[in-house]
Amino acid sequence: MEKLIGMESVVQFPTKQAEAPWSVRAANEPGLIRELQAFRYKHYVLQHGMFDETADHDNGLLGDIHDQTGYNYAAISDGKVVGSIRMNDFCKTVPTVCLMHFDILEYPGDVLVKGALVSRAIVEPAFRKTAMFTTLTLTMMRAALERRVEIVFIDTAVARRTGHEDAFLAMYKAFGFKIWRPNRFVPGIGEGAILAIDIHEEMGRKNSMINGYFRSGSVTGQ
Repeated sequence: MEKLIGMESVVQFPTKQAEAPWSVRAANEPGLIRELQAFRYKHYVLQHGMFDETADHDNGLLGDIHDQTGYNYAAISDGKVVGSIRMNDFCKTVPTVCLMHFDILEYPGDVLVKGALVSRAIVEPAFRKTAMFTTLTLTMMRAALERRVEIVFIDTAVARRTGHEDAFLAMYKAFGFKIWRPNRFVPGIGEGAILAIDIHEEMGRKNSMINGYFRSGSVTGQ
């Protein structure tokens, strides 16, 4: 099995995308969303045996209703999708998993108005040593701020199942995420921790990594 996350350097800081052999862009059109679903099917389903019951095996796609209601971003290299991330704004739709397994209603603040879930975060193994995963994450967090989302959740179930949870946790803690629930079941994947961040709180913290990048404009999603 290939590694989904295997970062020699836990957090790699992005430079300008023009200097990289890849770019991150919003996936707004149906064709690119379908390419993302095929990319996710290849990695999650074929290579790691996840989401077998819900995947579209006939067409080789891994998608759900949250692709249509969420904000998808793709990392593109040589015209091909090589990275993926998605955010679902709770103002538009609340994924069932958040209500049934993540205890989001117990989280402090107006979660249903200001919360979101980040998922489907994955990059091609060939790009693990680049800043691609960091750029995808920071691009999505900028998108959250632009939509007045303040509280973001993400789980570690994929990283735990593939044996890379420690690196995943270290990276997201560097972003400012904290463990909300240490062990929850994520359907289609397995057990993992639930992480959460209050972006506005983190932006106000001295020496915050995301504060520096958001204010400098270093991270952009095309």
